[in-house]
Amino acid sequence: MKITLYTVVSPDGITIENVLGYRSPEKALEAFEAWKKRFEAQGFYSSVDSGRIPLEDLDRSCEFDTTTAEVFPRKCSCCGKGMTEGYCIDGGEEYFCSDECLHTEYTKEEFEAKYAEGDGDSYWTEWPEEEIDLDDELIFEENF
Repeated sequence: MKITLYTVVSPDGITIENVLGYRSPEKALEAFEAWKKRFEAQGFYSSVDSGRIPLEDLDRSCEFDTTTAEVFPRKCSCCGKGMTEGYCIDGGEEYFCSDECLHTEYTKEEFEAKYAEGDGDSYWTEWPEEEIDLDDELIFEENF
């Protein structure tokens, strides 16, 4: 699933927080206002390139951008890759995107014992995009 993320870039060209972005323009603005408060005691933002920027002008010196990111409902416990299908082990204790990743932890026989001919809590499945909860920590394509 692709989502739009909103970022705030300081006058020095770096994001104001170490995050990929915010899920709404309102969240980005809230983060900007909280970041700006850090400079209230001195009354200005000190930029390497632009010198002292009065706080009332800081919003005009920052960039408010958008980017598109791919998010996934699950993440492989082995390689960290985002997943829309794969192995679910012990009801969600672990996830594996491929046979190769699964077999770093379990032999074929060990998985078959966990699978228990469909009666176990370990299986191959697909997760629909509807299972992505945008309020949870998101699994981004950039994470692997």
